Amino acid sequence: MGFIPLIGAALLPAGASTGAAWAMGSAVVGSTALGIGASAYGSYQQGQIAKDEANYNAAVSKNNAISSMQDAESSAVAGSAEAARIRSRTRRNADSQIAAAAGSGLQVSGSVNDVLLDSYIQGETDALLADYQGRAGAHRSGAEAGNFFNQASQQKRAGKNAARTGKLNAFSTILSQGGNAAMNFASF
Repeated sequence: MGFIPLIGAALLPAGASTGAAWAMGSAVVGSTALGIGASAYGSYQQGQIAKDEANYNAAVSKNNAISSMQDAESSAVAGSAEAARIRSRTRRNADSQIAAAAGSGLQVSGSVNDVLLDSYIQGETDALLADYQGRAGAHRSGAEAGNFFNQASQQKRAGKNAARTGKLNAFSTILSQGGNAAMNFASF
């Protein structure tokens, strides 16, 4: 008597036919193989799903990085534009002060000159502050973009590792459960 009918005969009542033993043995071996295959496929699929999720998260991180880079550029441009606007306003104010002083008969010297100089200094200070704030915002956004790019890279790597782990788990399932099944059948 062969291996498969022996398994079937062990599970059937005494006196059952050899055909029934073959059928029962084949069903047991087939269902065991099917279970091992399903378990291995499940392990593989878990790895693929984890990889897909990691790739999606990496794409989101990359998009966030691109957005941060655009924010950085916008911050720098906005700071420069604000500085230029402040300098222009300072020049207009100084011109108005000169015109007012000249209209009242004062010469642009002495205390009038000090007031004009103070206006120019204050205007330039405000312009430099606006430019600095724009560059600082650009730097923060640039650093954030770098962090997002690093995060995307790590997520891609995690996805590859998850897929590799899924494959190894599937192979391990086949080996361990297959070995257990063989040992169980050998005990019949």
